[in-house]
Amino acid sequence: MKGIILAGGTGSRLYPLTSTINKQLMPVYDKPMIYYPFCTLLSCGIKDFCIISSPEYLSSYEKLFGDGTQLGVKITYKVQYKPRGIAESFIIAEDFIRGDNVALILGDNIFHGMPRVKPLLEGAIIFAYEVNDPKSYGVIEFDSENNVISIEEKPAEPKSNYAVPGLYFYDKKVVQYAKSLNSSSRGELEITDLNRIYLEQKKLTVIQFPRGTVWLDAGTPGSLYQSGAYIQTIQERQGIKIGCIEEDCYRKKFIKFGPTSKGVDWGDKQWAADLRNFNMLKLIKDLFVENYFLLQNSINPETDYKENILQFINEHSMSFFDKDIIESIQESLDIEKLKEIIDSIHSEIFLLFNSEVFNKKEFCHGDLNYNNIFYCYKTFKFFNLSNAFSGNMYCDLANLVITSSLSKELEKKIFNLFVKHKNTQSIANEWIEYRKCYDLISRKIFLELLFSFLEMFPVLPNKYSGTVSKFKDTTSEIFSE
Repeated sequence: MKGIILAGGTGSRLYPLTSTINKQLMPVYDKPMIYYPFCTLLSCGIKDFCIISSPEYLSSYEKLFGDGTQLGVKITYKVQYKPRGIAESFIIAEDFIRGDNVALILGDNIFHGMPRVKPLLEGAIIFAYEVNDPKSYGVIEFDSENNVISIEEKPAEPKSNYAVPGLYFYDKKVVQYAKSLNSSSRGELEITDLNRIYLEQKKLTVIQFPRGTVWLDAGTPGSLYQSGAYIQTIQERQGIKIGCIEEDCYRKKFIKFGPTSKGVDWGDKQWAADLRNFNMLKLIKDLFVENYFLLQNSINPETDYKENILQFINEHSMSFFDKDIIESIQESLDIEKLKEIIDSIHSEIFLLFNSEVFNKKEFCHGDLNYNNIFYCYKTFKFFNLSNAFSGNMYCDLANLVITSSLSKELEKKIFNLFVKHKNTQSIANEWIEYRKCYDLISRKIFLELLFSFLEMFPVLPNKYSGTVSKFKDTTSEIFSE
């Protein structure tokens, strides 16, 4: 299936904003308006596009997209010298369509959360969207069983509140039917008349957009502002991009990122591409493992690891709490059971300390996770090193695995990356060493969570709010250069 984006028209509803620029090139929040309909067609798997615009603006689109190679798609450009209706697009693009099925979308229509459309074999597919005032749109009338009775273009007295959005799918006969149309009273080849032909042949499918689907017509000053506000709200609240052509092409595997790819240059680090694709292993490999070992060579550990942890354990014995506080907690918690659990964990930690595993003097970040590393100006920087200590670096790996809830398979792969960088041949012994660190860190994290819970307990006075933080080393933050 091929796709047509109609980006012509005079933009009269947006005048004087459109006095010097084509409407579909105007920004909708952080992207040109045409990006959004482009992505709608991408979501349907379309790779062959035709952009139709007026002669004075067509070069702007060519400058924006080129031939589509950088996106892994093909883009053709056609001129509409005068706005003679939406249906004229199929006549203008006849040699582009070449007997194939085709989708047409209006360049000022923005869709979000629309259902997937199955591949079209025969006939036409259009959509119905319930609006408050349908007089400015094509209007669909349904019977009691949701069968289409009629379609009218901008009726003075609409027979329903279901408007036809600017997204249409047609079979290869669409060019033939478009050529058979007569101009309307407005002097245009109406898309409604084209849809009516398919309706009369009982080959028209109408899909009602479900609740949650958003359709925005950004062709007026008010709707342009509302569209931008909607896009901003969704992107900032959900942390996703709407209408990001590069990302959509990447997810469709139309392009690959990296120094050797023909796609968009996202920099010389493969980690950026992996981040966008949520490739966990490569992301951790590049972000944490390789750069972690660069950090190892630039830091001289000073704080003793055992001393740091022992301080934490001693400060967090139940004897730390005043009697009245313990009695208050007693009312809601089985304090004896809690004390038994804590004592047991303490014993396990002390047993682990007896191992030679923790006699090493390697730099440890102390809180290695996704939030504490940042890539800026081609340099990786590590943040929040207030918990840094001297010990076994496998403690950092264990913290990363635990806090990220990584699978056993992924844990093993990342461990192998660590071993590779350590240049050791004794993989079995390294695994035993790592698992001891894992046992220690898991118990340390459990204690942190437990005492954080106790600190938030309503009966505890404010003077105990900083209890957990006391175990933390006050070392200044260190940044890798």
